[in-house]
Amino acid sequence: MTAELLLAGTGLFICLLLLLFYLPQRNFVFSPSYYPNRAWFRKRPEKYQLRQLPVAQNISLEYVTCTPQHPTHTILYFGGKDQDSVGLIQKLSEEYPSVRWVGFNYRGYG
Repeated sequence: MTAELLLAGTGLFICLLLLLFYLPQRNFVFSPSYYPNRAWFRKRPEKYQLRQLPVAQNISLEYVTCTPQHPTHTILYFGGKDQDSVGLIQKLSEEYPSVRWVGFNYRGYG
């Protein structure tokens, strides 16, 4: 009897834990974190250039380049519609300081 209760309690706990991770996943995918503060890039114009790339009439892609003094690699980062790639470049450039980063946002982002 106690083994059955223990098994049932464990099963209930696992179900609740799965629901805890399952229910909020829609918010992570369809409600991305947007970093509207672009002033950070303007404070360091020698390293970061925030730009617009025209791709069609009245349509442009926002992108940023981060160029260290002596880059060893270049990484082009194309984010999907669920993330702010331009805002992410700030974090990536701090983590990998010798890499030249070019980050593009998804066309409909922001």
